[in-house]
Amino acid sequence: MKRSLLSCCLLALALLTAHPAPAADMANTLVYAGENEDTINPVLSPHQELPTIIFSGLMKFDAKGLPVPDLAKSVDYDPKTLTYTFHLRDGVKWHDGTPFSARDVVYTYTALTSDKTLTSTITSNYQDISHISAPDEHTVIIRLARVNAAMLDNFCMGILPAHLYEGHDINTVPANHAPVGTGRFKFVSWDTAGGMIVLERNTNLSEIVRTGTPVNSAVNLEVLGTIFYEGTPLHDGAAIIENGRIKAAGCVLPLSNNLDLGKDMGTRHRACLGIAENSDAIAIVVSEETGIISMAKNGVLIRHFDRQTLYTRLIDEMIPKETTSEKTDTSSWKYRAKQLLNWVNQKEDEQQ
Repeated sequence: MKRSLLSCCLLALALLTAHPAPAADMANTLVYAGENEDTINPVLSPHQELPTIIFSGLMKFDAKGLPVPDLAKSVDYDPKTLTYTFHLRDGVKWHDGTPFSARDVVYTYTALTSDKTLTSTITSNYQDISHISAPDEHTVIIRLARVNAAMLDNFCMGILPAHLYEGHDINTVPANHAPVGTGRFKFVSWDTAGGMIVLERNTNLSEIVRTGTPVNSAVNLEVLGTIFYEGTPLHDGAAIIENGRIKAAGCVLPLSNNLDLGKDMGTRHRACLGIAENSDAIAIVVSEETGIISMAKNGVLIRHFDRQTLYTRLIDEMIPKETTSEKTDTSSWKYRAKQLLNWVNQKEDEQQ
């Protein structure tokens, strides 16, 4: 029963990711009153709010305020040589589609430690860095001249895109007013006269897909049931469905740092909320211990759905009202979506 219900939820999630909401939907848009802003650059304006959501660092702070890997998937430290080795995440792209690489990290930290024209208040945080190198596109080595206990915290600063900054004055480069990052929100526009800055949520799920096992299968209950059958290798990960196909399974979702989550909600609930905070996906989680069904959307977790209310909510949230022609067009995605969800609902009735 629980497994088929989860399949229904994932099927509905597939429809959402395959057909995102129209641009007029403001649920994923952030309008910021930026009348006091003159640049958006984590190196030049590290204490402002916007750089922290547009850009990502090698590290980030978790819910307890401790530095954990972000653009880096892992970091090694050699206390004898005072050397940090960062292993970068695969498949990360800048908001303009350019691949992120070690080149970007080397540029950013070289600017912080060597650019004499840099007008920044944080250069002293990085004065202990003595050498920066990148043996390959996914590895960065940073060596210190002396012990610095706060260095991992300092590595939470956002990384700049080298392809937009190299060869320009970092203080006046046009990218400071049209920032391109790798973070949760993408820059859209800046009305300097009205002081209004518009951002939209970065909804690219390709990075999540790369953390799992490729499946490339048609969506059906049998495949989803096998994926989530208890004890199978992919059981504890998430399935990503796009354009009507299961792209990958066993995927790792970002965990929410929300401190308000109850103690009865563990890693699965944090993952459910985390993907809803970082994309426009609607995520469903079913507790294996209690059977409680929860849904996350736009960073909010709603609990205690029953089968029928969840079914109705998914239909309302993700399948827009059909036009007259779509009601009879069997190739329409809306028609097929409702047919599949109705079939799943009937199967649940039969199992009760």
